[in-house]
Amino acid sequence: MNNYFPAAIIPEGYHGKILLLTIGGEGIEDSVVLRSGDIWHSEILRATEIEISNSGVKKSRVQEAGGAWVRFNEDGIVVIYGQSEEFGTCDKSIAAKLLRQLYPNRTIYIEE
Repeated sequence: MNNYFPAAIIPEGYHGKILLLTIGGEGIEDSVVLRSGDIWHSEILRATEIEISNSGVKKSRVQEAGGAWVRFNEDGIVVIYGQSEEFGTCDKSIAAKLLRQLYPNRTIYIEE
């Protein structure tokens, strides 16, 4: 069973929706993750539920913690902005921290 889940999955150059989530279950430590990859925040949630359950985690828990948008600018700055119409806004400082772990050589900017 794979109990390692990357803290953030945001492809280089991505421009779109992101969702902050808490995950947990039997045999894994509760943690906060950042995911992307769909035109709907609810679909990002569903994809994360599948990611966790397909890993073999029993009694898996996935809870949304708000959404936002992200864009990679041509100057190398990554901008977090906006919110989810479905789930409200995420804590953008936590999203920025997770993005900094993924892209340590990039400037992460929160646009309010």
